[in-house]
Amino acid sequence: MGAEVQQQAIRFDRDIRAILADNCFSCHGRSKQEAGLRLDLAAGATQKLESQTRAIVVGNAAASELMVRLKSTDPEVVMTPPHTKKIISAEQKKLLADWIEAGAVYEKHWSFEPPLKSAVPVVARLETANPIDYFIEARLSAEGLPVGLEADPATLVRRITFALTGLPPTPAEIDAFMADASGEAYGNLGDRLLLTPYHA
Repeated sequence: MGAEVQQQAIRFDRDIRAILADNCFSCHGRSKQEAGLRLDLAAGATQKLESQTRAIVVGNAAASELMVRLKSTDPEVVMTPPHTKKIISAEQKKLLADWIEAGAVYEKHWSFEPPLKSAVPVVARLETANPIDYFIEARLSAEGLPVGLEADPATLVRRITFALTGLPPTPAEIDAFMADASGEAYGNLGDRLLLTPYHA
């Protein structure tokens, strides 16, 4: 995850929420706010505490009490407390620090955010007609991985038949798929299989 995150802006919902949820929210979340600190909301995380410190000082990780405690070696100060047996890795600490430096922008949980249509990426290989393949190829390219060869028709008919029915295709189904010259052979086969009693 580290290399990928470094190539794009750090986001609370994708990169930060899970770290805080796994390690901090049980004591500083919705149900419980030890020392008056609530880390699941921006207002709670940035407010001045009784100690006159702020867990998060937007744009300044070094001044943020959260980072001070994460880096502390004092068992009375360090977060998370030793008795919890929870460990925040060096990579996670860096993510938190970088997120704070970048503005510590909180987001609603992804399930409350309206879906946004992404622009189809430009890729070198353009033979495919399905936009989903462009996203897959763009990600593979970013990771330095080769693009797999397109499966032959016999393999495709086996894959979709097993996926939708749990059974291998019959010889007649293979022949029908191979003989379908409409350009919609894959979709036609899927439609037929969805209507069979074997589709769960």
